[in-house]
Amino acid sequence: ISSCCWGEMPKGPICRRRHDKASSASAEQPQAWKQPSLPVIPLPPAREVLVMVMRKHQRYFPVVDPQTNGLLPHFITVANGAVNVDLVRAGNEAVLRARFEDARFFYEADTKKSLEQHREKLESMTFQQDLGSLLDRCKRVFSLVEPLTLACGFDKDTEAVAGEAASLYNADLGTSMVTEMTALAGVMGRHYAEVEGRSSAVATAMYEGILPRFSGDALPSTPAGVLVSLADKLDAIVGLFAAGCAPTGNSDPYALRRAAVGLLGILLQQGVHMDLPALVALASAQLPVPVTPEVRAGVLDFITRRLEQLLLDEGLQPEAVRAALGARAHDPVLAAATARELAAGLAAGPDGALGRVLGATTRAARLVRSQAAAGPAEVRPDLFQQAEEGALHGALQAAEEGVAPDASLAGFVEACAPLVGPLNAFLDGVFVMTEDEGVRGNRLALLRRVAQLPGPFLSVQEVQGLLG
Repeated sequence: ISSCCWGEMPKGPICRRRHDKASSASAEQPQAWKQPSLPVIPLPPAREVLVMVMRKHQRYFPVVDPQTNGLLPHFITVANGAVNVDLVRAGNEAVLRARFEDARFFYEADTKKSLEQHREKLESMTFQQDLGSLLDRCKRVFSLVEPLTLACGFDKDTEAVAGEAASLYNADLGTSMVTEMTALAGVMGRHYAEVEGRSSAVATAMYEGILPRFSGDALPSTPAGVLVSLADKLDAIVGLFAAGCAPTGNSDPYALRRAAVGLLGILLQQGVHMDLPALVALASAQLPVPVTPEVRAGVLDFITRRLEQLLLDEGLQPEAVRAALGARAHDPVLAAATARELAAGLAAGPDGALGRVLGATTRAARLVRSQAAAGPAEVRPDLFQQAEEGALHGALQAAEEGVAPDASLAGFVEACAPLVGPLNAFLDGVFVMTEDEGVRGNRLALLRRVAQLPGPFLSVQEVQGLLG
């Protein structure tokens, strides 16, 4: 049935595999046949409405043309055991006719009003007691578009499209069609926007603002859609955490885990470097409830745990993932790239380029940690007594100048590779804990700077056991 009924139809709110299983599981002796035609009545022009009526309400199988992917005027039904096919067929068509007539009525009623008029109904729909109505939420999402545009580096044209879409992206929640078939939220908003003459860019961004709707769903693909979706998810996550509605155990009534995974998926797919603490602060400023430092920390930890699971699902070493997140969780794109680079580098072992750099800097870190006193912060070249000190100092300065804190892990390794030789020579040939307090403190200050080099890139403690 699947090949003739589904063709290349995209996955929608009702999973086709789940629909196949539900139809077969509802009958001990399933028998399927094709109905000769759909009821001949005026139909809503939105294909998604027709498919939803057949699939969800009646558990019928729509039929598509495998060449054009167009919806054909036929459908397939499943019955249990031997039945009077003609009688059942007539009954199926009668029921479907009534369903389609209802859908046409809803559609015609909705299109008599503008999206702005439907949006006004959101004022009477509560999102959450402390966070106000769905209209309040819509206004907050709109307010986030401008700062997010700047953070993402998008242009003013994109901001204008996203702003128009954000002001209306959930207006279809006030329509009769979505009230009747909630799985069409977003889909009908896009369709009604096109019907009233809005640009396809705005209509698409309205639809993409609610993506992803379920696991495996598509992510926003347009810049404007990305902005609306990011704003939607930030407002939901931060707001509901502040209102005391954070997920607990298996309870996640507001689907915040899905929202966090969606937010991360968008950032990773688009490759947009964003500072998560700054994003949380942006969303916090729009909320009608106070957002305490504890709430912000909880939000950041919640998102970081979702990112950790996403990276583990890629098959990356847990140590590599934790090490990358320990230093770079504030930027999910940077953290993910670092975790992948780190996993590859660790696979080369202690003798690989990464292993040599981390092995040498870890030696310095161990020696520094063994000394309780902080010691001087600055390195004084005039206190150097051995050639190894000057050589290490020069290599250290070159390494510090050669890599930025937001550079890739490969850039860090490349900049620090020339440091390994002078550092090992220093540790092997210089007695750090000399009796001269000034010289000793100066040597520890030099090693302290060396030990700090990996800090912006990874948490070395997480991978020490893999360095040999």
